[in-house]
This record gives sequence, C-alpha cells and structure tokens, in this order.
Amino acid sequence: MNTLTYLVKEAMRKDVLTIAGEAPLIDAAKAMVEKNVGSIIVLEKAKPVGIITEKDFVIKVVSKGLNPKKLKVKKIMTKELISVDPDTDLYEAVKLMKEHGVRRMPVIKDEILYGIIGPRELAESFTPYIDKLTKEILRTGMGLLF
Repeated sequence: MNTLTYLVKEAMRKDVLTIAGEAPLIDAAKAMVEKNVGSIIVLEKAKPVGIITEKDFVIKVVSKGLNPKKLKVKKIMTKELISVDPDTDLYEAVKLMKEHGVRRMPVIKDEILYGIIGPRELAESFTPYIDKLTKEILRTGMGLLF
C-alpha cells in the first residue's frame, strides 16, 4: 500500500446521526441541532437509504412554507446516496464529492454505514495528512527530488 495514501476511514466521523424514514421531519431537525451537524442519514432496516442536509430543509421545506411537524423524513430525503468506501483514498473521495456536487458523503461498505465525510472532517484531517506526508518524505528522502 502507498504510504502517502490517506484513506477515508482515517478522516471520517464515525458517530453518524441517523433516523428512520417514517420519523417526523421535526425530529430530524431537532437531532441535527442538538448534535450540531449538517446532515442526518436515513435508515430502513438498518441500511442507509437517504440523507437530509440543512440545505434540504431550506429548499424543500422552509422555502415552500411546509410544516416539518406534518412531514415524514422520507418525504424530503435525497434518495440517490452518493457514498464512498472507507478504504478509498481521501483525494478520490473529494473528487467524487466535487463531481456530484455534494458536501457530505456517507461512508458505506456492503450496505453498512461506517461514517460520514464532509467539510468539517476534511478540515480536521488536513493537518494529520500533512504530518503523515512530511514524515514519509523525510523517511524516504523524497524531499531531495524537489
């Protein structure tokens, strides 16, 4: 394995907020506020089937004057999950996020939710990645090439 690789599983947040598709939308909003996160993963039979972000609330609920107490989570969730495997290189994950125009991406393998990657996790992983890269350059003498 390339020692300069920084994997998604090294950067992802493991404590992912989840909710059932049948739950009231207001419960999703309250949970997101309580945990100070920008998204919540929707599960059905313990499998990830959707995501709701704060942008979904603004576009699909608030801007239309809908009442989140009267809606179910599954009504506004994004069903086409763009996800990434935990063993994917972080750079490839960022390219995938950019390609699909998403800011948050669940980390899924074999229909099991392992974590989530988003702006906060990317920012927090930057310093450890640079440290890892620097150590490897010093260890291998790759710095002599620059």
